[in-house]
Amino acid sequence: MHAISSDAYSADRVKRLADKGIIDLIVGFRWPYMKGPDTEPQARKIEKPERFAESAISRINP
Repeated sequence: MHAISSDAYSADRVKRLADKGIIDLIVGFRWPYMKGPDTEPQARKIEKPERFAESAISRINP
């Protein structure tokens, strides 16, 4: 079972979702319905998943 959830941004919350049977989470790092050009710098786009990997993924799969 997979889900899209804002709970995916925390290792503890991911564990709670897993306890409910979620085995695949979809995580996004920007609001997909934003209108207009994307003005976020590329460095910031790279920083978000790196920070997520350090704060959430590494705590789930050490």
